Amino acid sequence: MAVAACVTAAVQNGAVTIEIPTDRALRGAAALRSLVEAVVRADAHDEADWIEWKGPLDLATKEGCFHVARAVLGLANREPERAQLVAEGLGFVVVGAEPNSLQGLRTVDPAQLGQVIEQYLGGADGPAWTPTYIPVDETTVLVVTVEAPEQGDPIRILRRQLDKYREGAVFVRKHGRTELAGAADMDALQRRLLASGGRQQATLAVSVGGDVPLSWFDPSTVQKEIEAWADAERDQLVEAAREVEKARRQREAAASASILGGAALSPALFEQISRAAAAFSPIPEQRTLDEYEKQVAEWRKELLEAALKGFLGRYARAGHGLIRLQAENLGSRFLPDVEIVATFGDEVAQSTDEEPEWMDYPARPHPFGEPRQRYAFASPLGAASYVPPVVPALSSVRRRTTRVDNGSGKVRWHVGDLRQQGRDESEEVYVFLGGRPTEQTLHGTWRATVPDMEGVVTGAFAIPVAEAPVNIGALLGAQKRSW
Repeated sequence: MAVAACVTAAVQNGAVTIEIPTDRALRGAAALRSLVEAVVRADAHDEADWIEWKGPLDLATKEGCFHVARAVLGLANREPERAQLVAEGLGFVVVGAEPNSLQGLRTVDPAQLGQVIEQYLGGADGPAWTPTYIPVDETTVLVVTVEAPEQGDPIRILRRQLDKYREGAVFVRKHGRTELAGAADMDALQRRLLASGGRQQATLAVSVGGDVPLSWFDPSTVQKEIEAWADAERDQLVEAAREVEKARRQREAAASASILGGAALSPALFEQISRAAAAFSPIPEQRTLDEYEKQVAEWRKELLEAALKGFLGRYARAGHGLIRLQAENLGSRFLPDVEIVATFGDEVAQSTDEEPEWMDYPARPHPFGEPRQRYAFASPLGAASYVPPVVPALSSVRRRTTRVDNGSGKVRWHVGDLRQQGRDESEEVYVFLGGRPTEQTLHGTWRATVPDMEGVVTGAFAIPVAEAPVNIGALLGAQKRSW
């Protein structure tokens, strides 16, 4: 694995090695940070045809953005089979880091960056790319991920002139440099374009709906916040009980020795009246205040355990992290048996296609000082009025079409047939963020396969993330099911 994990890209000029595992796609903040660190450790001559690095460009200017756009175009114009040798065909532009130098850069708003760069790439008609700011050693580096080129892809051209580079210019990525395409390069790009053999490529759009902006929580604080909430619930009960005890003692101190307005009763008559009243009156409080507080302390332990074990269940039941994939056929051709695989970044703490376990809270101790009823009228169905759930017949159970790969950040959706201009939505899945991404955005990619269509269709998406974490105390307190 150690040998296989090291990228060894065979190029015409010799073997080039950058010390990072690239036997799979490099996605997510952790993988991209490792890529930046590998660039800093690399030799200046290690710049290959799948990666380009640059110093701290001024991304607030057209010139700075153009350098990124030109690199993206060059990486998108690579030969697909050659590109697939490294990182599943992905290409990368690293800005702010070079061999033996980590300079960082001044960041600009991602929306502004995308707006300027897309002028040169062509927007939806251009190559798919994703910018990600990566914090490394108290500075910030930009890593642009360029999606893998495919057979049948159009030739990626410059869409707007800048200085000496005219609109329509074609850039290609070579070992250690991005340059204007020559005749041989254009021949290769023409062969790539025509490689579909007359088969059409599907035109799909994939997006994410549901809990957007996506909720998140900080795993390092969850237990502390739940413990503080359980303590507050305990303290509330104890304080109320102490007030009851205080009032009881005040009543006893002020009680008159007379009974029934001071009228004297014989001991026999008093006992007879007391027995008759006791037969129908509620049972008075039998516990001392100390006994009640011990009971509350035990209840608090059970409450804490239920809240911790059922946290994700309550989080999900409130709609947090609940998303659906959405697919739209943008073309005029019927798409049969579509299947989509979406992959989320490393920020995902957990994902699942099943609702996490719900745990009811334990019943609160009977309020201190509140009498208990001696008699209660029973329900015809019993005290709990329990109604068993209706279990559908096996023949009516719908087979799930959306799955998550065993807790990973990969969602598989068997869309099925998608008519022209048709839309469909996946079943619900849960994506739990264990922290807030650096850019306040969760990046992901998707790949779609369609029988009788050319290759696969790929794309990327960016899900906005909520600015503040979920209020855990409010979440727990809003769902006291069994109290």
